[in-house]
Amino acid sequence: MGNWDYLKALSKFVLPSCPCSGQFAIVKKCREKSTGVEYAAKFIKKRQSRASRRGVRREEIEREVTILQQILHANIIKLHDIYENKTDVVLILEL
Repeated sequence: MGNWDYLKALSKFVLPSCPCSGQFAIVKKCREKSTGVEYAAKFIKKRQSRASRRGVRREEIEREVTILQQILHANIIKLHDIYENKTDVVLILEL
């Protein structure tokens, strides 16, 4: 998993909708500004230290990304893009 530009995501996508949340992530519907195409933005909270129980370990996030990049199936959502800042990884997924 590389170092994705989080600010680029904010300039590229509009996040108009209310979030849906789980234990470690929030999902919002977003729209790509240049095309108008709607996506789901999954904000995954990163674990800040090894001792912390809050957030998701980097290895687990990388595993999810790797799986989404490798699998092409009609019943599995496709990964469109990835962005990252100090606290979150944002996966842009098809709706």
